[in-house]
Amino acid sequence: MPINYFSSNEEILNRIGIRIKALRIDDNLSQSELASRTGVSERTIGNLESGKDVSLSTLISVMRVLGIAQKLDLAIPEQKVRPSQMYKYGKAKQRVRKSKIVENTGWKWGDEE
Repeated sequence: MPINYFSSNEEILNRIGIRIKALRIDDNLSQSELASRTGVSERTIGNLESGKDVSLSTLISVMRVLGIAQKLDLAIPEQKVRPSQMYKYGKAKQRVRKSKIVENTGWKWGDEE
């Protein structure tokens, strides 16, 4: 089943775990072999595969060993500078500025009391 906008965090973790486990088995690796190659415990690999929350660096290490770390570029693509930003700011935006809220000036439409 695909991961989409409406998937809960728990569903996404479960699906990632299932996919990692399938890749590990496809590469003919046991949990202990994968743990040894990534430098984490076998229990951490088990937690990842069962959909429990693990650190991002652990996930990256596992993805690197399984040969799929480059796929993070698909998940989080590099942002290109838009020409309109270059024109308006002379460079890529570095931060977000909130627009100022216009305060109530006391003006009324005329039919309000």
